Amino acid sequence: VDQFSQGQQIINRDLIESIPFASAAIKFTDGKESLIILESARKEKNSWISSDRVRFTESEGRILSTIGLPNNLYAIDRPNIKFGEIIRKGKFEYISYYSFRNPEFNNLKVEVKAKVIGEETVSIYGLEKTLVLIEESIYSSRINWKATNHFWVDRESLFVWKSIQALTPKLPYLEISITKKPAS
Repeated sequence: VDQFSQGQQIINRDLIESIPFASAAIKFTDGKESLIILESARKEKNSWISSDRVRFTESEGRILSTIGLPNNLYAIDRPNIKFGEIIRKGKFEYISYYSFRNPEFNNLKVEVKAKVIGEETVSIYGLEKTLVLIEESIYSSRINWKATNHFWVDRESLFVWKSIQALTPKLPYLEISITKKPAS
């Protein structure tokens, strides 16, 4: 999937600091990296936008929906389980329901098994952070979809600085690194 930027953008700390908005580096595992900016923050949902108008709605580091991709994640219906709860308990299992567009598929039952892997030091354009890695295995028997999501979470603030997420069975993994944190 070749999305996000027509030209090759050089992302570095100077560029990040020159942008007055919260930003994130984003790419599909098989694509070019691009910078997205925070378009709006409402309640617990953030809306991010790329230069080619692809939109992502995210809550606590988890992509909830997309607009503008070849196959969009329309919605995830999931219990309100916070990363702090997973860190405290060490693991958690629950059921989510995913809905997609293009093609349309509603309420795909997905089993989720989350577990704490441990602490890792992550570097995001010169910023070093020691974060808790949470691995989330997802599986849907209906379409035999298996994927493993990764979330790197700050133990104190529970802010997700980096993630690698499977949005749909038809897209490669999406990698996101927060380069400038939204204002609290």
